[in-house]
Amino acid sequence: MAKRFDAEASGIELETDRPIDVVTAHLTFEPGSTTGWHRHPGPTVVTITAGTLAVRHRDCSRQTYRVGDTFVEKGPWRHLARNTGDETAETIVTFFVPTGADALSTPATTPACVGEQGLVVHLNQ
Repeated sequence: MAKRFDAEASGIELETDRPIDVVTAHLTFEPGSTTGWHRHPGPTVVTITAGTLAVRHRDCSRQTYRVGDTFVEKGPWRHLARNTGDETAETIVTFFVPTGADALSTPATTPACVGEQGLVVHLNQ
């Protein structure tokens, strides 16, 4: 049976198949910094409040996000975020994690499509 969260004040309804914790964090990234490859135990909602972040996904596709952009990482897919701009990037991240999860994120292996130097290797394109 699904658990239901109903936040009437915001009009948001969230349905889950198990109990979850919701954690919100303000994260900053200096120019050139990276999260490293990692994954989250549940979905995350990220809003860029300053600067620019480029997110590399498990298939090595890349999406760049700027101030005002919001995106969702489904979890537990691996990904990497890098500040590709010249100024500090800031985000507000909401993590939806299973109750009792050990961490909000855990390190992940580098996908095969990334070469030894961190360069993306385009195969059969």
